[in-house]
Amino acid sequence: MLIVSYQLSAISYQLSAISYQLSAISYQLSAISYPLSAISYQLSAISYQLSAISYQLSDISYQLSAIRYQLSAISNQLSAIKLVPC
Repeated sequence: MLIVSYQLSAISYQLSAISYQLSAISYQLSAISYPLSAISYQLSAISYQLSAISYQLSDISYQLSAIRYQLSAISNQLSAIKLVPC
């Protein structure tokens, strides 16, 4: 009976050691999780800003296309004008 009690005590000690190690791992993961969350938030903010810039560049491209079309129309009109010599 004494041997069984000793074995159970040894198992209890080992389980306590495992529990301590798991707590330490949990603490380390929590310490890592906070900076990773901050980085994730910053990357999301950067992604949003890049999307806004992309939208603005697309708008500028559209405006430049419209200007090019207008300049082409003006060029065609100027080509159609016949100069009369004085």
